[in-house]
Amino acid sequence: MLIVAGYVITDAEDRDAFVAEGVTVVSMARSAPAAWTSRSRRTRSTCSA
Repeated sequence: MLIVAGYVITDAEDRDAFVAEGVTVVSMARSAPAAWTSRSRRTRSTCSA
C-alpha cells in the first residue's frame, strides 16, 4: 500500500481534466499486478536490520 498526502492547486479551467486523468491513473493502478508477492514477503521477513 502506498499512501500519499498533500494537495495540488490547479486553475479552475484545468480542474475537471486533472480529476478525470487522476481517475484513469487510479483505475490503472488498481488493475496492475501486485508487486508484493508471497516470495518477496518471505525474503523480506527473514532479513534483519
